Amino acid sequence: MESKELSKPSKEVVSIKQLKTFEKCHSVTAIKIALDLLGPVGSIINEVIFEHHSRIKQERVNYFILSFTKYLKDQGLESVEIEKVNIEDFGDVFEMIIRKVSQTKSKEKIERFKKILIGEILKPKDSEFKETFIDIVGKLNETQIIILLRHKDIYEKIGNTSYDHSMDDFRMPYFFKLEEGEFSFFLQDLDSKSLLFELNKSIATDPPNQKMIKCMGITEFGIEFLKFIENK
Repeated sequence: MESKELSKPSKEVVSIKQLKTFEKCHSVTAIKIALDLLGPVGSIINEVIFEHHSRIKQERVNYFILSFTKYLKDQGLESVEIEKVNIEDFGDVFEMIIRKVSQTKSKEKIERFKKILIGEILKPKDSEFKETFIDIVGKLNETQIIILLRHKDIYEKIGNTSYDHSMDDFRMPYFFKLEEGEFSFFLQDLDSKSLLFELNKSIATDPPNQKMIKCMGITEFGIEFLKFIENK
């Protein structure tokens, strides 16, 4: 009597079943196997996600920790009295910053994060907005922070409600070596993050392509943000 040969499931059927299983499993191993099933495309994604990108992130963190350690030694802070540091609060800030460091290649942001950590050692602040401020640092470039600092200077000299033509240069794109469009974009971004707000005043740029630029004022939130990142 001939035995009927059992039909083997096609590779396509096996792959679909496996992928359905993998959808319920979030382990790194399962994701890697699922990507392998996609062939060459999956191999490329696998390399980017788990090999190349992970390696770059780790290298960024390693560089930051080494440079931060060197900075502490150079400033003679490696022997700072530990009693002055709240270990739990410092650990929370350190963890937040490490996450941000792994996501950036900007040297300016690295220096900002380093300065924040130094502040948490020497002059720790009791604020519920530390995580928010650290998140904002990761989203701003150095030019935007300089723009914010200049608006703080204006506020300290004449406030937000007064107006002085001698302050006009600090509100113009050429002062920051920016094109008008880029300058306006940076101002709008700072406004969207509640760091600046529009004043009821505009000033004209230089001819021949004269345009009106809205004057901005710094918010209380913006002032507190700068205090945090500048250790003031």
